[in-house]
Amino acid sequence: MFALRLVLAGVLIAAVAGLGAGCGKSDLSAVAEVGDEKIAIRDFEDFLQRNPVGFRTAEEEFEGKRALLDSLIDHTLLVQAAYAKHIDQSPEVARIMEANRSRFLLDALYHFHVDSKVSVSEAELRQIYDDLQYQIRAFHIMLDSPDTAQAVFERLKAGENFEQLAYQYSTDPRAKRNRGDLGYFVRGSSPEEWEKVVFRLETGEITPPFQTSFGYHIVKVVDKKPNDMREEYARMRPDLDRQLRNDKRQKLTEAYFDSVAAKYRVSVDTTVANYILHKRTLLYPPQVLDQLPKNDFDDEQLDRDEKELILATWEGGQISVIDYLMNTRRYIPQDERPNFDDYAGLSEVVYEMKRMDILIHEAERQKVAESDYYKMKFKTFERYTLAEIMRNDSILAPTTPTEQELRDYYDRNREQYLVPAQVRLFEILASDQMLAQRLAREITTLNQFQARAFQYTERAGQRVKRGDLGFVDSLHFPVLFHAARRVPVGTVGGPIPDRGKFSVIWPVQWTNEAYQDFLTVKGDIAEHLAVENRNLAVREWLKMKRESTDIEVHDDVIWSTINKDLYRTTGSASTTP
Repeated sequence: MFALRLVLAGVLIAAVAGLGAGCGKSDLSAVAEVGDEKIAIRDFEDFLQRNPVGFRTAEEEFEGKRALLDSLIDHTLLVQAAYAKHIDQSPEVARIMEANRSRFLLDALYHFHVDSKVSVSEAELRQIYDDLQYQIRAFHIMLDSPDTAQAVFERLKAGENFEQLAYQYSTDPRAKRNRGDLGYFVRGSSPEEWEKVVFRLETGEITPPFQTSFGYHIVKVVDKKPNDMREEYARMRPDLDRQLRNDKRQKLTEAYFDSVAAKYRVSVDTTVANYILHKRTLLYPPQVLDQLPKNDFDDEQLDRDEKELILATWEGGQISVIDYLMNTRRYIPQDERPNFDDYAGLSEVVYEMKRMDILIHEAERQKVAESDYYKMKFKTFERYTLAEIMRNDSILAPTTPTEQELRDYYDRNREQYLVPAQVRLFEILASDQMLAQRLAREITTLNQFQARAFQYTERAGQRVKRGDLGFVDSLHFPVLFHAARRVPVGTVGGPIPDRGKFSVIWPVQWTNEAYQDFLTVKGDIAEHLAVENRNLAVREWLKMKRESTDIEVHDDVIWSTINKDLYRTTGSASTTP
């Protein structure tokens, strides 16, 4: 059954989590004062969360935060000027704020039920960092049932070959090619529930069967080698923290979705659903009817009243027949839509389609708009809106570039408009070298190549395109580009090895290196210079504003947001106060 998953964390505004690295300062302490306005630690750290950076030393973190604070001061000057010009009272701002009201209702709902419940300990982060010390090579057997998994495990204990059993029994489709060999990988590249088991193994150890949401697994670690990509803990900590928080958010989000789904049951009007099916029998003869899908209907055959029949309802909402038909055609492939007599399937699809409306209704029901969090986030968004309007519309920029200025820029930067040589290329990418060799021997026409590409290529998204990569150059596909130089147009070439896989190619057409004509890029140059002029005008405006505004930065408060112990534990020298 198709599930129209609307991932809340992907469409809501990211909720802000405190850094928790201070030394007892209130989150309302000011890191800076801009005129009569104070920038609180809370607002500063909110800004930092939008611009996460890893650091090697405490001093480097201070300098990075000091630079980001300068950006926040610029933002504050723009906002103050916008309020002085009463831009906040303009109809444009009112329209923008109202258009985003639903986003902030969802954001607040997400904060209260998901993000505020996420916590990450230093011990958890250290464990992930320790796991990144090695790259692991492992073999894997995935199975559907615990009985089969236990039987396979007993055969492994009796000494049977892991690879052969993976080939015979694993439900992982890759096992027929790689016999369960996952190659080398690092922590964070696979589902967390699976990695928690695998990264505890020693070389040569085989797990008893264990269960995840994907099935039952037996894993054997065959090698460990140093992970050269691992950096100092302090530098990696922000990314590790973000990764772990996102993992926890995802689980909490799924659990919250389940609770909302249980609360808002979608009720399908079976009379209406059956009426749609019955009307098909009145419109079409049996021999035609058998060929028509039972999960769609030609809405041209429905009158106005029939289109407005209510197919399903839930607390706070409903969906008509025509709305259901339009939405399913837009979002759900034909073969994944439930039939009109599959009431459970209809209920599930309607809920998934209307999940956001249901969540907004739930937010209004909980009156989250009255919370301090909602008001704070809404006000922050208003300030960002005012700053952008001030920056883009209220600061006078130099006049539009002249024709001569456009031409001069083109002449000075002509290399930017050099289009490299390209080749129109079809490709079949395969993990199996023998398969690639056989295809290279057998294919003699482009039609054959496209048919084999549709059947075999492993490059993401290329089966439906029948292997057509379009025009490629030496920058984006260096291995294929240079190999294509040695293959005559209209013939097959390869296999070409690259990072453990093999490409079979068919060059179609070459284009030579050439400069784009001035008239072709004139519009892009004008747009580029307009942006440059706008940014220059804003920088000059901010410079004058800084000179005329009392600005005080409290370095000691910035230092209070830095966890110096983080760097001492990694051996980094520190001269912090």
